[in-house]
Amino acid sequence: MSRRRISTVVNEDLYLEFVIAATRKFRGKRGCIARAIEEALRSWVEENRGS
Repeated sequence: MSRRRISTVVNEDLYLEFVIAATRKFRGKRGCIARAIEEALRSWVEENRGS
């Protein structure tokens, strides 16, 4: 699977919450933020498919 780089701007408080949750879930392993973002994107797509 190929990978794409994305860049966006989000609310700082939301970002910090996300980073803390991702770090806890993936135990701070390398790439944990990217993995959490991919998981969030997949979840969003599934919830909005067919809308």
